[in-house]
Amino acid sequence: MAATVSAPSARMQVTDEQGASVSVDRLATEMARLWAQVSQDVEQAFGHPPIHTSVLTLIVVACGRSEMRLADRTLHQLAEQLPSRAILVEITPPGSQFDAHVSAHCRALDPERATCYELIELHAPQDQLAAVPSLLLPLELFDVPSFMWWLGPVEFNSPEFARLLTPAERIIIDSSRWDSATDALLEFARFLRQGSLGCTSSDLTWARCTSWRELIAQSFDNPLARPLLTAIQHVEIDYDPPAEAQALLLVGWLGARLGWQPSGAERHGSTMSLTARSARGGDVNIVLNRQSSVSVGLRAVRLLAGSGRHNTRITVRRRGERLAAVAIETAGMPRQERIVTDEGKPTLADLISAELLLHTRDRVFEEALENAAEYLERLDAT
Repeated sequence: MAATVSAPSARMQVTDEQGASVSVDRLATEMARLWAQVSQDVEQAFGHPPIHTSVLTLIVVACGRSEMRLADRTLHQLAEQLPSRAILVEITPPGSQFDAHVSAHCRALDPERATCYELIELHAPQDQLAAVPSLLLPLELFDVPSFMWWLGPVEFNSPEFARLLTPAERIIIDSSRWDSATDALLEFARFLRQGSLGCTSSDLTWARCTSWRELIAQSFDNPLARPLLTAIQHVEIDYDPPAEAQALLLVGWLGARLGWQPSGAERHGSTMSLTARSARGGDVNIVLNRQSSVSVGLRAVRLLAGSGRHNTRITVRRRGERLAAVAIETAGMPRQERIVTDEGKPTLADLISAELLLHTRDRVFEEALENAAEYLERLDAT
């Protein structure tokens, strides 16, 4: 059981009556006072001072109380994994008060170790977001990377997004939180094409399907199976509605890795039919089946490879929360199936923690996103 110690927080107004920004020196001074108090409290409670180390600055952008609660809960879970300075920016309705809230928190997972993080909340009215970057820059820690996690849907071409993105070295979005997965991926891909992004990018949806990519790739580890990679003719993916972005990125990943060129896309009810030309010039048919349930995510991936009567079917499907089954069926041979342990659904804190360890461009993700976007543009045109 983790014990928690928090210093009394402090709230202060960030703008004067005319809307002019107040110096951030007050925020730094208040944070120093809080750290002195929380250090004293931790030492009294556990007999040793807390560990106060920051390896990065994490800027979180939220809108509304539900996103604020989600961000606060996730930051608390991240405390022992990646001690950091967190700056939580809440976009509030125009005309509301522009103020700041600073706090310090420590978690003791055992009697010998208490890790701490500091949280600075900025409550910024939407019509005053232009003042936020000037506040963020002095609050960022020197000589450590800065990440920005945008919780909800993003208007990539909006002035608000451009202003808040300025200090970040990496932008993290979550396309699964959009109402439309196709809109999320297509708009993000178009934004990245502009080449104006001064930082690297990632999508938590991409991280969620990591285990599926690994299982599919491992299916071709056998030297006898590797020739099948260039002979894939048909792909079928079953997924629940919240996992549509995962299914599309999985298709984009296969296409980008195997050199498929998207050639067509149609949607009929709950089925999306995509076509591509393989690197060998053959046709690849891709079917995405949306299921009625909402609790599983990706359900199954089936790949058919070969020609004529010499076909091989590879199936990867979920078998419970932490188990997956990988089956290989070839005409004239016994069915081969193995059950593997799968990490299941990672928590939001696990996903964010993994992203915060990446400091370089994820070109595999960018290529997968671009490949998926080409199908979506064809779908959009129809």
